[in-house]
Amino acid sequence: MSRNARRADDDPLSGLAAACGIETSWRHVDGTVHQVPRATLTALLAAMDIEAATDRQARASLKRLHEHGAAAGHPSLLVAAPGELPRLSAAAGTTFELELEDGTRKTGRLARGGTLPGPLPPGRHSLVIAGSEEEPCTLVVGPPACPAPADLGAGRAWGVTAQAYALRGTPDHGIGDFTAIAEAATLLGREGADFLGLNPLHALFPADPGSASPYAPSSRRWLNVLYVDPHAAACLCGGEPGGMPPGDPAFIDYQAAGRARLGALERVFDAFQQTHLAQETALAREFRRWRDAHGQALERHALFDALHEAALRRAPEQWAHWTWPEGLRSPDAPEARRFARENERRITFFAFLQWLADGQLGQAQQAARAAGMRLGLYCDLAVGMNPGGSMVWSEPHLALKGVSVGAPPDSFSPRGQNWGLAPLSPTALAAHAYEPLMEDLRASMRHAGAIRIDHIIGFDRQFWIPDGAAAAEGAYVRLPFKTLARLIAFEAQRAGCLVIGEDLGTVPRGLPAAMRRAGMLSCRVLWFERKNGATRQPEDYPELALASISTHDLPTARGYWSGNDIGWRERLGLFVDATQPAREHRRRTGERRRLVTALLRAGVLAEKDRQGALKPEASLALVEALHRFLARSRSALVAVQVEDLAGMEEQVNLPGTVEEHPNWRRRLPRETEALLATDEARRLLALMREERPREA
Repeated sequence: MSRNARRADDDPLSGLAAACGIETSWRHVDGTVHQVPRATLTALLAAMDIEAATDRQARASLKRLHEHGAAAGHPSLLVAAPGELPRLSAAAGTTFELELEDGTRKTGRLARGGTLPGPLPPGRHSLVIAGSEEEPCTLVVGPPACPAPADLGAGRAWGVTAQAYALRGTPDHGIGDFTAIAEAATLLGREGADFLGLNPLHALFPADPGSASPYAPSSRRWLNVLYVDPHAAACLCGGEPGGMPPGDPAFIDYQAAGRARLGALERVFDAFQQTHLAQETALAREFRRWRDAHGQALERHALFDALHEAALRRAPEQWAHWTWPEGLRSPDAPEARRFARENERRITFFAFLQWLADGQLGQAQQAARAAGMRLGLYCDLAVGMNPGGSMVWSEPHLALKGVSVGAPPDSFSPRGQNWGLAPLSPTALAAHAYEPLMEDLRASMRHAGAIRIDHIIGFDRQFWIPDGAAAAEGAYVRLPFKTLARLIAFEAQRAGCLVIGEDLGTVPRGLPAAMRRAGMLSCRVLWFERKNGATRQPEDYPELALASISTHDLPTARGYWSGNDIGWRERLGLFVDATQPAREHRRRTGERRRLVTALLRAGVLAEKDRQGALKPEASLALVEALHRFLARSRSALVAVQVEDLAGMEEQVNLPGTVEEHPNWRRRLPRETEALLATDEARRLLALMREERPREA
């Protein structure tokens, strides 16, 4: 009897959970093993539509699961490398039909062992087995690994990471936009940088600009239309966007900035309708072709934005689509279709905004490459979606209810984190050959030379938390990383895009090696890098990595040195007990000593600067030493945070908070050109050019 069979016999609930990919325990960063509460197992199974409230139900559900697996024929997805011949469960000699990506059809018979005869051309194909009543199988043939930095001419490159909304353009309109991104990329490219890393640019909620977290998007397939520059749009489409107030110089007022920007874009759309759509100009035809090419997915997203706007005007408490009138909760409902017919102009407006956003982002990438950047924009794919957003409304069969994605407790978030994101059904994703995930990936790669996949661990396992439970009461749910990594590699090769997997936090055993095999760069953050108890030296960093001092969720160089993040967490009551802040300050003092020792050993900090560097107030000499230390690492890419170029102490986001900390609201203190002209920025940029000169 197998281990899982014994578990199912002794404990049906745990056996069923294991069979469904739910891990019944997890390990804390301190090594402690936590058993998942049985109520959590039952709740997660219920979210998967699997009955397990009693042992009898659990046994019956497990039996059905086994029977379904035994009855299943060929898989919904096969992935093969060039020259590799996939094996099916059908017998040799069975007839098959293969529809290639270009529409060509081929028929044949399976070879010995049920393998497909070769050669198989690269691409995403459709396979049908004779006599099968199942849906066609998707066959993906492509390289098993993502492009390497050297493949794209980007070995030992460096760049800058920034929050798009925080950028100040010339002139500044209260919130960053695609033109500000293009301007920043151009200026940084001229300084020798090879990439500009950005926060997720996914669609948020234009009807409620205050829902501004880029990591809780409405949809990952579409763009945040508040980043559209109305003045650039007017140059293309006509109209007078009007003046836009700059707003608070330090923080974004999203409601005010959003209303002003949408108002300006509405004036541009009015002109576009009169001058182009009504006259059927070449520009109008270009828009219609783009809209037609994006099909039903775009129409549903635009319809959602129009419905969301109408719902909030009707009643502010109807923010989430499940609170709307019954007939509007599905895109296929007659009432929703009637709304679409009656509000065609408004839906066209939201589609128009997506068209503008796509065009302006593409122009920003072109500007980056024209300025000499070898990669250009490096975009970010968020780990999930807001359950109240357009993706969940448009494709409800993909998202699970009653559960959210988060993270277990760790040293930076002692209570754990509930991100409030909707998990996608592993069963539904597999049935669709993971195409919904790949659509999101393609959208982020479309105008990028590199992509960062936030929380890549979520492609191997996700931490699910039942509604109403504490974050620490969640459980991990497994996903097929090997298959997903092959699909990611296929898309990355097609897009000519590097893939960076954000693998910080508690990493499952075996994932780093699997990422290397897939050609994904890992993330190496200076604050966390240790070897034998000491700070890892530059020569010990892996080559296939993006190295940085910090991230948007962690303190800046100056903020870490002063313990600013500890002060914030203490003031907001984020520690588990009253003694923890003092322990954290003592630990940070030790970290400063450890890092200064490493800087001295690496020869990037002079002995005369040792005592000054140990003080909580970080000197420019120390900040330079930290950056030079990383610049000398073996890692293919090194990122400089724009907040460090600006000498800022405050971090972008404080995990575990929403309104308590000004997350996603803090702006840079100067326009990009002026910021890069400051003494601190000039010195940091110069040392990066010196340590990592751009190859000819």
